[in-house]
Amino acid sequence: MASVQLKNLKKAYTKDNLVIDDFSLDISDGEFLVLVGPSGCGKSTILRMIAGLEDITAGEIFIDGNLVNDQPPKNRDIAMVFQNYALYPHMNVYNNLAFGLKLRKFPKQEIAKRVKLAANILEIGRYLQKKPKELSGGERQRVALGRAIVRDPKVFLFDEPLSNLDAKLRVQMRAEIKKLHNELQTTMIYVTHDQVEAMTMGDRIVILKDGIAQQIGSPMEVYQVPSNRFVGSFIGSPAMNFIEGDLTGNVFEGPGVKVELTDIEDQSNQKRSITLGIRPEDISIGQGQITAQVIVTEPLGSETIIHIKLADNPLVIKYPQLVFYKPGEKIIINFNTARIMLFDTHTGKRLK
Repeated sequence: MASVQLKNLKKAYTKDNLVIDDFSLDISDGEFLVLVGPSGCGKSTILRMIAGLEDITAGEIFIDGNLVNDQPPKNRDIAMVFQNYALYPHMNVYNNLAFGLKLRKFPKQEIAKRVKLAANILEIGRYLQKKPKELSGGERQRVALGRAIVRDPKVFLFDEPLSNLDAKLRVQMRAEIKKLHNELQTTMIYVTHDQVEAMTMGDRIVILKDGIAQQIGSPMEVYQVPSNRFVGSFIGSPAMNFIEGDLTGNVFEGPGVKVELTDIEDQSNQKRSITLGIRPEDISIGQGQITAQVIVTEPLGSETIIHIKLADNPLVIKYPQLVFYKPGEKIIINFNTARIMLFDTHTGKRLK
């Protein structure tokens, strides 16, 4: 196990193409940290710089207190799990697991011991004589995890390892990786574009945009107290609703909505341009003074996603029961004012 420190990292492929800009982060020994953001935000680049697979333009990387900028990947004592599994198709599972240890001249007895341990942890012992082509996607990903486990590294790096799996397998493998972390207590750095993976797996989450960390915190911190509009919109499913309007004193007024915010003490009565944010689960139906029009209803069994239109502004409601409304039907809705967030319309910074 080891801590990882990233100090003022920069990565530029050309003078005008700065991918990572002055990125610093301390990752604790044994922590499960998730880097999350849209495609092209730089999360995989950071991971590859930690692994030594990508050159650093500027900054420093420390693993277990040692500067590793100039160390090749094989000397950094890390193990990486890739999106495409990267298994050797001509080798059976046992030899895929053992290959890296054989290269390092480990004794046969030690190799067998480590392979057996990894196979037991991941429940793949019955596949050891099979080739990768005989395995399902989830089984192949378990083998890829096993190949990392046998290394007994100081740090595990995961580069979107579940993106090739179907929805059911992704849920299963999320639990498997989290269980693996609980058992091994090894430092893990996990890259994903899926905010559900980030929320359910990480001890801490780093939300990235354009190579810059927008917010760093626990899953609940970034969900309940987003630092800006981007974080509020990216974390949460369905995404947060936004309504642009004006705040005068403690009254917000926008297209089709007028809300009094009791926890704001502003006696100036000066009108300000504000964006109101409200999560889909914080909109109730059947009471209040706001009239909306239903666009479409998505029944999901235990809950219902309802797409509505407030004036010309599309919103989404996440209702905790099974209901159905016809397209065009008028409904009365209400906002939970205690859960309303306010953002600066121009900068996106969270104000409340």
